Amino acid sequence: MADVGKVYPTDIQLIQKQIEIQGDLISRERLDREAEIERLRIELAAIKHFLDERFPEFMDSFEEAKSA
Repeated sequence: MADVGKVYPTDIQLIQKQIEIQGDLISRERLDREAEIERLRIELAAIKHFLDERFPEFMDSFEEAKSA
């Protein structure tokens, strides 16, 4: 029977492995978020370009609204 409250080397190794796995998951999720942000930036640029082509005054209105 194991001593209550005693920490064994295998326990520490398991905790270290869990921390590494969580760190990897966080890193992967961060990369996914950064990729999604970049996708949205590209999409927004395409929409702005389309609106500027259709409505020549769009960019002036957009900049004015953004600074308000």
